[in-house]
Amino acid sequence: MSFAATLPEAVRRKSCKSAIWSAIYGCVSEQFIDSNTIVILYLMMLGGSASFSLFSSAISAFAHAFCSIPFAYLIAHIGLRRSYSVAVYAGTAMFLVMALAPYMGAAGKYVVILSCLCYSATRPLYSATWYPMLNNFLRPQDRVPFFGRMRVLYMLFNTILIFVLGKLMGANPPVWLMQAAIAFAGITLIGRKIYLDKLPIDPNAKREKVHFPSSILALRKSPKLIGFCCLIFYLDLFVLAVIPVATVYMKTELGIAASVIMYATSCNLAGVILGNALLKILVKRLGLFGFQVLTHLLGLLVIGLLLFVHKGNAANLPLLFAAFLLNGVVSASLMCLGSTRQLSLGQPDNAVISMAFVTSMQSLGTFIGRSGVTLVLASGALAPFWTTKHGTFTHYHTIFFFCFIMTAIGLIFQLLATAEPGETKG
Repeated sequence: MSFAATLPEAVRRKSCKSAIWSAIYGCVSEQFIDSNTIVILYLMMLGGSASFSLFSSAISAFAHAFCSIPFAYLIAHIGLRRSYSVAVYAGTAMFLVMALAPYMGAAGKYVVILSCLCYSATRPLYSATWYPMLNNFLRPQDRVPFFGRMRVLYMLFNTILIFVLGKLMGANPPVWLMQAAIAFAGITLIGRKIYLDKLPIDPNAKREKVHFPSSILALRKSPKLIGFCCLIFYLDLFVLAVIPVATVYMKTELGIAASVIMYATSCNLAGVILGNALLKILVKRLGLFGFQVLTHLLGLLVIGLLLFVHKGNAANLPLLFAAFLLNGVVSASLMCLGSTRQLSLGQPDNAVISMAFVTSMQSLGTFIGRSGVTLVLASGALAPFWTTKHGTFTHYHTIFFFCFIMTAIGLIFQLLATAEPGETKG
């Protein structure tokens, strides 16, 4: 019997509440980096070019891709509580440094990028502790309802926060307001540790012995885990690359005000809430495999909507808001798939490494996709403009079209990621 199954129901409920509060406090800083809007606008204020600012969207994925497994090894040696404590304090420090960047003159934009990188490096240290901590009080039947409820609540909070910031910013927000928002996001991280400290840990649990490379090689015994990782890598590679590009396109080519871009980001966060709210229903009705396919098709729809956005189109804002909303649904679905499958497919005797492997593959796809489009745009390899009878299009549309085709081809990866019979119901 698992430790979670031995806990009284009251303890499990209290632990769920503490975990949700830790997520709410911690996700403010994460959304400032992951939604990209705040950091991209901040970098542009400090003199960063479009491609330089867009690169910030790949930093978090880079850190998760290359730090998750090494940090899992570190956690196995220093323990869960010490690991997330270090991550929280270091992350707070980096956000405060980022807020001070305008006082550093021409070097400010580089300070922001470096601070983003250092903060992002703390996130795998935290996230590699998060799922093992959850396993101490979540039973298998509790996972989907918990992730759905948790993400609805913390994304609702973030949506309101981003919307309020958009209202305060207007078309041309002052630098001090951006600094205050970034400092606030860093300070809220302390709340994450306060509530994580309240979660139970199995007193009889032994620290997992991790040996490289044997722990990595042991993953080959889980073909379904490998198949799922191929799917999640591919979707993150192409689907999650387009919204940061769309954000830069809105600012540089369409001349859309910062406040409207923030409203689009609010739509994206609202989509995450909607996706998590529908999560349990969709998994129950479609099964996990059907849910995976639906997520893939919605990703195609997001990119398809962006293809119709161009100068002179009166429907640009509705199309963009719809694309950002649906992208939020897709993001929520991908997060749920990653969370659920790494808990269910992870190897019991190699849990930390197998869970970190899923995170690494997911983040590697995002990093390669977002850094790839950044390099392509910066290189000037694509024609800046091209015209058809339907209107004038840009190199951003070339990227959208390529991602659309590759995402469609990627439906074959669904065959590698079929669900286990016991996982098909939420």
